[in-house]
Order: sequence, then structure tokens, then C-alpha cells
Amino acid sequence: MHWRNAMTMVAIPFAAIAAAAAASAPTSAQARDETRDQRRDISDLLLRVNGPVRVAAGDSASTVWVVKNDATIDGTVREQLMVIDGTGRVAGTVRGDVTVINGHLDLAPSARVGGNILLYASTIARAPGAQVAGTVHTETGISFGARAMWFLWISMTLFVVLAGLAFAWIGGRQLAESAALVTHEPLGTAIAALVLCAGLPLLAMGAFLTIVGIPFGFAVLFFVIPALSLAGYVVSGTALGRFALERFAPRAASEPEAVEDHPFRAAAMGLLLFQIVALVPGIGGPLIFLAGLAGAGAIAYRLWASRPRRTVGAPVATTGPATMAGARA
Repeated sequence: MHWRNAMTMVAIPFAAIAAAAAASAPTSAQARDETRDQRRDISDLLLRVNGPVRVAAGDSASTVWVVKNDATIDGTVREQLMVIDGTGRVAGTVRGDVTVINGHLDLAPSARVGGNILLYASTIARAPGAQVAGTVHTETGISFGARAMWFLWISMTLFVVLAGLAFAWIGGRQLAESAALVTHEPLGTAIAALVLCAGLPLLAMGAFLTIVGIPFGFAVLFFVIPALSLAGYVVSGTALGRFALERFAPRAASEPEAVEDHPFRAAAMGLLLFQIVALVPGIGGPLIFLAGLAGAGAIAYRLWASRPRRTVGAPVATTGPATMAGARA
């Protein structure tokens, strides 16, 4: 697991909040220094993502934050400098603290830092003559031992297996029909999965364009998508469990009540197999994502195929996975 990347993703929103607070705070410099800086001030806040920032000699900025690129300070930063996933090069003056996360800090002989230097999973090159008024703190980053990792895996496995059993109890037939679509209707399932993968984020982003739709956008991003991903993961796990039962325990797979009404064994076995494969580095993460996406596509495709259809001069007829399966039989 790439803990540095995870730490970076966690640090970015907090960095933005801290930057706003630092930008609104009054400077501690003397009035005449502030007046001189404001004449050649670039901005009160320089925030750049995926792009470099340079404060030229003779220029100044209050606060500089750079994410996934480099910051070059030849002039003056009056408050704070932070670099995330990049390199900070200081040849001028930073009156406050310098923070580097998952990157590198290069202090030239003319560098002057008035505060502390905070390094998180980062390195520093300090040339002779570079002055730091505070202290240099070095943290290697977040790390978990083997016991903690196994505890986390066991907890997540118990959670998804219990979720699968609950799904099999509450909506067992719907779960079985959706799981069957993963293998019997792969094209329709894949198309529905792609529509969901592209459509739901676009729907949420569109809702953010209106004030009234902002709560709806947050609900889609932080409730609908996670819930649908979990349900899809259970569906894919049930499909895998059914395949394993049919191959290695055909007698158990042939019991209609166990498979169709409440597929407990298929859900538990398939989810456990997925969780075991998820331990393989480089495969586990993409596997879980694809499994959740495929299962969500199967749920959406089942709902679409089961919708009532009316033809001219004929009563309403319902077609769905069950009737299509009967037609094939």
C-alpha cells in the first residue's frame, strides 16, 4: 500500500484550509516592511496544483502552496511555504515556517528561514551559509505494523462478508439475478457499468452548478456512489462464489433455495475469495474497483431490463432477467 500517496491525499485539503487561514491572518512584520513588500507583492496567496511557482528576487508573497510541482523562492515569502509532492528551492527569504510533504527541500547559501522546517517523508539539502532560525523536524510518515495491517484486512473482510449475507437475506433473489447477469450478460453489464462510471460523477458535478442542487451533488458523491460500489462488490462476489460452487461443489450449487432465494454460501465464498486476492500487491486495488463497477453495472442493467414495457394495443408486459432466462430455457 502506498502510504506516501495516501498521506498526500489527506494533507491536501488540510493544506488548503491552513493556507486560507494564514492568508487572512495579519502579518507580524513592521509597518514599514509591510509597506515596502506590498509595493512589489505578487499576491497574498499563491496556490498552484500541477504547476510550478516562482517568487522572483525583489518580489514577495504572503503564503505559497504548491502541490505536485516545484516552488522556487528567490524573493520573500512573508508567512509560510508548503510544497507537497515536489521540490522547494529557497535562495531568498521565508519569514515563517517551511513544510515539505513527500518531496525535497533545497536551501541555497543565501537562504533565510525565520521559522521552523517541517519535513514529512521528505529530504533536505542545506548548503553552508543557509540560515534557519527555528528547528528542523523530520517525520518518516505514517506506518503500520504487520499486526495492524492484518487487523484491518480481517475487519474489512468481516464487514463485506456480513454485508453480503445481509444482502442475501433481504434481497436474495435480486442478488442472485444480478450476479447471474455478470456472467450471462457481460456486454449489457459492461455498458451499464461504463454509463454509471461516467454518468454519476457528471450528474454530481452538474448539480454543483446550482445552489439548490449542491446537497444532491454531495449525496451522489458521498452516499450513492459508495453504496452502489459496495452493493456491486457484493454482486460480483456472489457471481464468483456461484462459479466456485458450480465448479467445486456442484451438489450445493444445484440447490435452488440456496442459490436463488438466499445465496448465502455463494456470497460468503466469493467475497472471501475476492478479499484474499486483494492482498496481492498491484492487483488487489484494481480488482476491487473493477468488481464493484461490474456488480453495479449488473444491478443497473437488471433494473433497466426489468422495467415495464407497453406495446400498442397490448397489455403491460414485464421483461427482465427471469423472463429472459425462461425464454432461453
